[in-house]
Amino acid sequence: MYCGDFVTSNTVLLLEQTVGVNKILDSVHNEKYSVGGLVPDAVVLVEEEKDISSALMTASQNDLVVCPWGGGTHQFLGNLPSRVDIVLDLAKYNRVLDFQPADLTVTVEAGITLSALKEVVSSSEKLVPIESPVSDRATIGGILSTGRSGSLRYTYGLPKDWVIGSRIVSANGDVSKSGGKVVKNVTGYDLNKLYCGSLGTLGVISEVTFKLAPHHPSSGAIIAGVSSLEIACGISSL
Repeated sequence: MYCGDFVTSNTVLLLEQTVGVNKILDSVHNEKYSVGGLVPDAVVLVEEEKDISSALMTASQNDLVVCPWGGGTHQFLGNLPSRVDIVLDLAKYNRVLDFQPADLTVTVEAGITLSALKEVVSSSEKLVPIESPVSDRATIGGILSTGRSGSLRYTYGLPKDWVIGSRIVSANGDVSKSGGKVVKNVTGYDLNKLYCGSLGTLGVISEVTFKLAPHHPSSGAIIAGVSSLEIACGISSL
């Protein structure tokens, strides 16, 4: 047997024992999850936080490299790994855990797409002021991990400014919490912002609580041509 085949089989066997056989993707589909041209030995189909924790604990104990995978839209960011042993696919980890329209908060699992989340909160005339050009694929965990934002940041700030609570699974499988599920929460350090933009290097984002904004039924934009930078600066200060 080729040595690479043995390593792959061993990785899959370890994960089957800790995560479960039915949560390991058939290896014929692994190429879809390549990172920088590197195909993982195993792909874990995450359905609950325990799956993330078990996979990371197994990887830590066996010196394996793990890459979280949301929608797979920005895997080119950051320093590419020298190898990829395990990919955690969070697409099925996508439930809305708590939605309190009156309190302007919502708690979700990290694999939910931005479009799915916006559909839920807009039904109660609320807004998650976050943008993505591929909102039907981009997941909340991926958006926060990459720190990406759109033009809404000029009005509402960055995505991390709307996170009030989170659960993070560290490299050894331990789960930690930061913040809470109420807007006026000043307990402890605000570690939520630390994980935003970290590209998963500090841990895998498992759960996120957002504060919400009122939804405006209509909006618009004005495009104006100006002849100089000075005029543009004058308009922007109005």
